[in-house]
Amino acid sequence: MLTDQEMQALARAIAEECRKNPPVPRKWLSLQEAAAYLGLAEQTLSLRIKQNRAPRSTLISRKARRFSIEDLDQWVMRSNEAQTPPRSPHI
Repeated sequence: MLTDQEMQALARAIAEECRKNPPVPRKWLSLQEAAAYLGLAEQTLSLRIKQNRAPRSTLISRKARRFSIEDLDQWVMRSNEAQTPPRSPHI
């Protein structure tokens, strides 16, 4: 178990390291990560890719595809807009 002094020293060291090397946000996700991000099964996302009904992606090798988080977010927004029925006018 760490003492209070040791915990404070550790916290200061971690904070200093984060200041020196701030975390870089991830921009690209693998197929598995993209499926999880979208709340889909990997097989569902793979099928939608084959059907040209998936978010834009970049094929970086024969078996490696990457998805931009921005493209995933835009795809979700477009999908939601297409599925939202028009509002009826209030009378």
